[in-house]
Amino acid sequence: MVEIIEKLSLIAFIAAGVCALLAISLWFHFRILSVVNDLSGKTAKKAIAKIREKNTKTGDKSYRSSTVNIKRGPLTDAIEQGKNGKTEKLYAGQAEAKLSETTLLQDAAKTEVLLNRENTTVLQNNSESIAPPKSREEVELIILEQIVLIHTNEVIP
Repeated sequence: MVEIIEKLSLIAFIAAGVCALLAISLWFHFRILSVVNDLSGKTAKKAIAKIREKNTKTGDKSYRSSTVNIKRGPLTDAIEQGKNGKTEKLYAGQAEAKLSETTLLQDAAKTEVLLNRENTTVLQNNSESIAPPKSREEVELIILEQIVLIHTNEVIP
């Protein structure tokens, strides 16, 4: 009985060694360290540091506006604050007064033709022509590409 237990323990130690070697080889094969760095943000921090270092050494920015964009100029005019719109803060009594100025639609069930054109007709209440939601065809979606965005308030010069 002792011999069987010794053989089983030897087989278990050999299997553990093989599994350890397999785990180490898979660690390097699948580049798990780079996955951990991507998920923790270390890769992005290193890339930002390289861009900053390049900018300080050369004074050369990585982004430059093209000559077409420079010739075209700005697309929009500057927005002046408070020029076009007036905003006011309403308190409880004032809000009720503003609501009384508007009229509420009392009979929402009626519809009528807005313009007398050939293509305009009054809608009929045919609920039989609408397919129930359960009879719609199910569609399977497959993710082809996943994009990960890193949000930061930091501006890279």
